[in-house]
Amino acid sequence: MDDEQRAREDLRDQFQLTERRCNMLLTELEELRAALEQSERGRKLAEGELSEATDRVSELTVSVHSLTAQRRKVESELATARAEYDDAVNDARNKDEMAKKAMTDVSDVLMYQLKKELTEQNTDLLIFINIDTKYEGSSEF
Repeated sequence: MDDEQRAREDLRDQFQLTERRCNMLLTELEELRAALEQSERGRKLAEGELSEATDRVSELTVSVHSLTAQRRKVESELATARAEYDDAVNDARNKDEMAKKAMTDVSDVLMYQLKKELTEQNTDLLIFINIDTKYEGSSEF
């Protein structure tokens, strides 16, 4: 019986050792399941954040394209406004030159007319003086 009792004790020891090992493996399995669940939650959270970030990048890309188009439009309008301004400045300069030329022409015409009138008046005055001197000279005789 001794051998049988030792065999039972050995079997009981092995059973207890196996039971402890089984409990340790079950505990480790539970810890691994908890870690897996936590990892899955983290993955889902990261996927959600990635989706939000992707959406935000898409929105910002659309905004960048829109702002780029608006900038091009404003630059085009600015170039058009500059060209119109340059045309207006050149037109004003041309009109200023034309006005100066017209004033010079008017001045020349007025000078010519004044000179002509003065010449006519001088001629009339000389004629009058000649006539007057003729009559004065003839009354002396």
